[in-house]
Amino acid sequence: MGERQEWRLPRGLPFGERTARGFEHFERADDALPMPIDPKAEPALKLAPVLDELSRYELCVKGLPAGNYEITVDGDAAGKFASDDLTKGCNLTLKAGPITAQAREVLRLVFEKNNVFFHRWREVQLFAFPAWAQSPEVESKRTAELEKLDRQIAELETQINSVRQPKLRHFEVKRAAP
Repeated sequence: MGERQEWRLPRGLPFGERTARGFEHFERADDALPMPIDPKAEPALKLAPVLDELSRYELCVKGLPAGNYEITVDGDAAGKFASDDLTKGCNLTLKAGPITAQAREVLRLVFEKNNVFFHRWREVQLFAFPAWAQSPEVESKRTAELEKLDRQIAELETQINSVRQPKLRHFEVKRAAP
């Protein structure tokens, strides 16, 4: 994911008093999305905790007073964390919110494209008609189907390229209710 991004609470007024709404906020733009993890694979991560090695989408906030905090990204809840954990850095890869949703949408589109490609290759391109069923008309239909599937794959690749682009995100950090 590139360099670790940290956000440090500015010196001066106590937490939340610099903003009329009583919380801190900042914008963040990343170079890439976290690696999307299929929700069906999440139970396996409990057996083999390798998430930090697979994907690390880290939020690090320094200078917070001791306590628990709620993090929202673009207005959606992304989790509750202790100030000590935020100071060390929290991995948001599997946390709720728009970043995880965007990464999972990329994964969904990749699965869809791969399924279309598999269908194209195994069921259309490699399908062997018996000798008695072969004809120029059948080959013409096969060619038309391959072209249709190639267009579908190209469209899905265009969608993947569009969806995979990181967005400027608005983060908010506020004290969690006791």
